Amino acid sequence: MKLYTYLIISFLFCNIAKSQIQTNYFVDDVNTVDCAFFEFCVNDNAKITEVNLIENMSTYKNKETLQQLKDYLLSLEFHPDTKLKNACHNITFTFINSKYEHMQVASNANTPETQLLKGAFRYKNPYYQKTVIKRTKRIQKEKSKDDNQIYDIEWISNRQYNLIYKRMPSERLKKYIGESIKVDILEVFNDGSYVFRATNEHNDDITFGVIIKVK
Repeated sequence: MKLYTYLIISFLFCNIAKSQIQTNYFVDDVNTVDCAFFEFCVNDNAKITEVNLIENMSTYKNKETLQQLKDYLLSLEFHPDTKLKNACHNITFTFINSKYEHMQVASNANTPETQLLKGAFRYKNPYYQKTVIKRTKRIQKEKSKDDNQIYDIEWISNRQYNLIYKRMPSERLKKYIGESIKVDILEVFNDGSYVFRATNEHNDDITFGVIIKVK
């Protein structure tokens, strides 16, 4: 497991802002991708004083590693001017099977087009489980209770596609309209579900996850 090394490295960079905390870890105790959700509270001195695991939202179950993360968060102090002070916040840690860390997209993948090109899907991540993904050959709609995002979908190959922001009701996302998310399909399962790696054009963030085929 590589978690301990990542914790040491990330500790050096997370005294300024929450976004700089390392949240992706490559491990050997998950089959694909799992998540752990924590709530942490920051006092007036910019120090984290309370950390709680949100168990009903977390799919990662290694108690020893979860305790390491809790202790890690409790050791942090943010910049004195941080806007995180005197409030509680949520953070997600993602645990990815090590085999996906450097996995390249198979150029000769033999996936039937209809399996991925259209249908209904959902995210494995519990935070997004109520989001319904409906995909046609050219459009992907992601609908939740409070949001309805629409992307153009551009297939590069049978294991790569771009999601292009088209219609975003959220003010936070409207500025990205016309920009794209590159998605690599790393592994496809018999039921049409797959492990993905997504890179945002606007910030170079890399996200790993699992999308489950519903129908």
